[in-house]
Amino acid sequence: MSVQHKRLAGLAAGLALLTLVTGCGAGAKPASETPSKSTTAKAVELTVQTWPGINAEVLANVDSEFTAKHPNVKVTLKDGGGKPPGTAIDSTYLDGIDVVFMNDNQVSNLVTNKLLKDLSAVKVPQTNDAVAGVFNEMGKVEGKRYALPVAITPSMIMINEQAITKAGLKVPSTDWTWQDFQQALTATKGAGVNNQVTLQGILDPFLRAYGGQLYDADKQQFVFDSAAAKQGLAALQPFVKNGLVQAEFGGAFRVGPGPGDGGGGPGTQVNMAPAFMAFGGNVFIRGGQTQSLPYPKGPKGRPSPATGTVAAVSASSPNVDMAVEYVKELLNNATEQLAMAKGSIRPVTNDAKALAAWQQAVGDQTAKATEAALPDVYLAGQIPTQNAVINGLLPYLNGTAALDSTVSTLMSSLNK
Repeated sequence: MSVQHKRLAGLAAGLALLTLVTGCGAGAKPASETPSKSTTAKAVELTVQTWPGINAEVLANVDSEFTAKHPNVKVTLKDGGGKPPGTAIDSTYLDGIDVVFMNDNQVSNLVTNKLLKDLSAVKVPQTNDAVAGVFNEMGKVEGKRYALPVAITPSMIMINEQAITKAGLKVPSTDWTWQDFQQALTATKGAGVNNQVTLQGILDPFLRAYGGQLYDADKQQFVFDSAAAKQGLAALQPFVKNGLVQAEFGGAFRVGPGPGDGGGGPGTQVNMAPAFMAFGGNVFIRGGQTQSLPYPKGPKGRPSPATGTVAAVSASSPNVDMAVEYVKELLNNATEQLAMAKGSIRPVTNDAKALAAWQQAVGDQTAKATEAALPDVYLAGQIPTQNAVINGLLPYLNGTAALDSTVSTLMSSLNK
């Protein structure tokens, strides 16, 4: 997908985690901006497959208000189970589904398998929201739109305030640098406090902070042989060589009181959580003293990979117009925005109640971290063979091989 690594620039104040697509409507075949007239038509059944963060509880309000406006429509919610579309998708994957929520980087796979409706006629207008620019590009494959943008969530570094204090440190500010991060990891390690920071979690944003990049999705090539990327790798080497960052590919370390806290399943006591955690886009359950910090700053800013959530319409849906109307209701409904805010999703409106609900749900530190991360956020695409890249770089990062030869050999292997 050509949009996966587009950088956001010139973001204004009033930063938002969730951008609502205002004014997208449904109409004739294909869907257009003309409102559907099917409110007086025969009964329609819509099946909506939910997504983590866009779950049945969050959708309850939109269902009641949507069916009040469209009394001939019955909505059934199907739990997606948090399982994203994989590579082995057959033609029956979305059978019986009208609306499906997913990560933006999964759209291309479904389009390749001809499972999504072309929604190019549904306009996604510019809004005054701080992250509006990227929303015009999300959900597109080769210039055509197959999904409507719903939310964008920047990945951040998770921290455990108790563990940081135990190491004799102050909690870093949102204005910290990679040098500050290195010092903090060194201090916590010296104090016997555990950290779980993986190369997978910081490699690409680290290189971007130095003006380089790991993978160019537009060219579909690895590009970490540039001078800027090599400068970043040189700056990263002490993190790995000194045992501050691990190369292992482990699962997420979840923290929280238990089910219903945003991640499902039992949590882990906060005093057992590492001081600093970065796993490469995994969602952590927030609880107790566990908070977020944006990625540290480098010479070229603090690029933060972000995951975009989109809503698409199944190609097998017989109710395309009404399916798009349903998504429109989710995006434009003020009551629904408040419900999402209470579920920790940042609303885009300036509605005081919704914003207060969001801040109360996530806390001051996370709210500030989110806003600090958004100016340099970029859509995180699926980087192919990332494990092979990391394993290939380890000889240099461990201090046993030269930089230029390591990069040259690996690039030749990857970009065949």
